[in-house]
Amino acid sequence: MTKLKAMREQKGLSQSQLAEKAGVSIRALQYYEQGRLNFDGSKIDRIFAIALALNCDIEDIIEDPKTIKMIRAYQDA
Repeated sequence: MTKLKAMREQKGLSQSQLAEKAGVSIRALQYYEQGRLNFDGSKIDRIFAIALALNCDIEDIIEDPKTIKMIRAYQDA
């Protein structure tokens, strides 16, 4: 299970509810949850939209430790 799927389920949202709330297609959301897409190549606005829709930190849905480390370094700068 991806962190994104776990966070969505923790918030009690269906895939369609989160997709609508974040303004992304349900197919894209499904691909993220299945690991067929990752956030590494995604536009930053899509990542923020999903995190905002879930009311969580970006690190709560990002899988890649290198990306999380870079986000934290940016936040600390």
